[in-house]
Amino acid sequence: MVDLSALTLGFIIMQQPAPYGMDVGPGPGFFGILLFAPAALLGVVLLTTWLSVAHAWLSVALASKEIVRSLLGISLAAFVIAVVANSGVWPPKTYYLPDTVGPITEIQEQRDTSYVLVLASGEWADVSHGGSFQGGPTPGPSAFVPLGDIPELRIDDLLVAGKRPAYWYLIAEANPGATYPEGCHALSLDAVEKGDHFELPSGVRLDKAADYRGRAGVGTDVRRRALCLDGQADVTLGD
Repeated sequence: MVDLSALTLGFIIMQQPAPYGMDVGPGPGFFGILLFAPAALLGVVLLTTWLSVAHAWLSVALASKEIVRSLLGISLAAFVIAVVANSGVWPPKTYYLPDTVGPITEIQEQRDTSYVLVLASGEWADVSHGGSFQGGPTPGPSAFVPLGDIPELRIDDLLVAGKRPAYWYLIAEANPGATYPEGCHALSLDAVEKGDHFELPSGVRLDKAADYRGRAGVGTDVRRRALCLDGQADVTLGD
């Protein structure tokens, strides 16, 4: 029973995403493996032991109502664990607002995949834009690390960056095309509308602008696949 519970819980934890730059220390998949692997090994040992003696009592076990009840109980417990692990009873996830926002006015290439981005406000940000994270060369302690796949760096694109819980950044594309309204900086990713703000799977929160409007669906918990941001990274349109 305990081994089956550990196996199920370890597998569920392994499926949890670990976005670039947002996790301090090993991601959830690492701890899932630590739980899943020993449980799987123990399960193989127990199964082998059971099979080695099964021929002696298999016929009795199949006829025993007590054994049948035990098997049904184990199956029910595994089902309950799976449902609870995927339900909303766990503490809510923490979402972080950006600390640095602004259109890019200058791009200074450094060594490897490091760049210094100068913003319209005069602020600058050291970013690692390429393979220098999670398994590659480690960027400097204050270098912003991209969240997932992002477009190439361009002048006038909007930098959206934060320092909690680790250094991260997103790039919102300027002038994305005729299908977007004027002044839109397009961010192409999944986001969930929650009242007056949006929550990104990576742990970022973006507030709505005063003139926000949505095209598809109304209300909270609506999933969008693209957002339009203004110059302050507030969402003006959700598709």
